[in-house]
Amino acid sequence: MGLQEPSTLEIGICGLRNKALEWQRAILKQLAKLAQLRVLNVQAEYAMSLGEGSVDGLDFRLTAGLDILSSLTMLEALRFGDLWQEMSEQDIEWMVKTWPRFSYIQGWVHHSPSRVELKRLLKRHGVVVEFYQGFEPPAQDE
Repeated sequence: MGLQEPSTLEIGICGLRNKALEWQRAILKQLAKLAQLRVLNVQAEYAMSLGEGSVDGLDFRLTAGLDILSSLTMLEALRFGDLWQEMSEQDIEWMVKTWPRFSYIQGWVHHSPSRVELKRLLKRHGVVVEFYQGFEPPAQDE
């Protein structure tokens, strides 16, 4: 009897800042094998020690290898908590096209004011964006 593939994965992925892009891609290739994955939480408990707004987690941009996760067609939710992302409109368009069930993000989609526009784009695609507990958005984000 083999292991059953999980529908939810909670894993702390950090320490990638200033590492070779191959490290990021190696992790994404392992995650891509989980074709039945519905919820991907890459922040997990010990990543909280990185501090609010860390950029030391997994990078969800096409330029960093996001397209490696094209096999995750069952993915509904992506959680990266208080780890900053630097997504672009192109990354979001790819996600909603490639992951037809994608409907929820928990975390910061960008560190700059462009996150307001990115959140609007996600909302237009029916994706709910929530902030990580205890990590409140600036007033202009509402």
